[in-house]
Amino acid sequence: AKTIGLHRCARAKPPGGHKDWNDALAAGVPAADVQREIERADQYRPDEIQGAQSYFGQLDSLRNQPDSAFGATTGWESVDALMRGIRLGELTVITGDTGSGKTTFCAALAWNIARNPGWPVLFAPFESRPAPVVQKWVGMEAGGEPLSIGPAPYEAAKEDVGRLPMYVLDRWGECDLATLCASVEWSVAHLGVRFVVLDHLHFFLQTDPRYERQGIDAAMKRLSLLASDLGVHVLLVVHPRTTESDNERIAMAQLKGSSGIKQIASNVLAIWRHRPKDRAKKENTTPKTVVTVLKCRADVGEEGSTVLEFEHGSCRYTDIE
Repeated sequence: AKTIGLHRCARAKPPGGHKDWNDALAAGVPAADVQREIERADQYRPDEIQGAQSYFGQLDSLRNQPDSAFGATTGWESVDALMRGIRLGELTVITGDTGSGKTTFCAALAWNIARNPGWPVLFAPFESRPAPVVQKWVGMEAGGEPLSIGPAPYEAAKEDVGRLPMYVLDRWGECDLATLCASVEWSVAHLGVRFVVLDHLHFFLQTDPRYERQGIDAAMKRLSLLASDLGVHVLLVVHPRTTESDNERIAMAQLKGSSGIKQIASNVLAIWRHRPKDRAKKENTTPKTVVTVLKCRADVGEEGSTVLEFEHGSCRYTDIE
């Protein structure tokens, strides 16, 4: 069949339960009976080719339960209004200029997800050590800088974080894709993880610089399949190309490495936070962060921007009243 092409093939069974046509003829089955079975052969049709009506049931479910197309809340009503939540089986890319707060935003989203809807989270901070990420979570629980608050609220915040289903992949630097996927698969099977943060693509990906585009494309396809096959949501941090000016708002065409990043991802988010020229003076930094949905593949979602308040001490993002 592979030699002559499946489109030239049909499926038929020899009469009399014989294993092949020669056995049937040798056993005395009339040639006319053999010919008749051949003429009744079913044209081969690949199982993956289906008629549109095969999916009417799924359409009926969406029609009867319209909220089922929405995902779990991000924790921010203004972001949900654009993305319509976090859906399992999707790969979301998040980008932003250096210092825009990509890691902090991902940590905040993971914290929100772990609290409501209570999905177990796996955070893989390949560019940093786990402790700074956990410090952000403790600050979010405490509502203030964890290294500055009193002992009682600090201990209480640690206990609260410890009760949340939050896990960290302690692997700094490069990590081959097979090992990474195996770790995610284990966490899904044994910890029930449903939300995975990978920070970031260009830091953990092992690829020959001569074939960077091909390596990124392969990684994006593998991560997209991982999300779909395991029924998890994967949040992938991707850096932009070098920008012409500091603190620039990033467009989708500026994603670093390959056009496959924007093509394969289900969603693409960009964050931007104004920073003063003197970055040491945080008090001069506007507490507002712009979150832009550059791509949302789901029909219920839409592109657009919203603004969240950012509080430095607690690393919390909140909707603007």
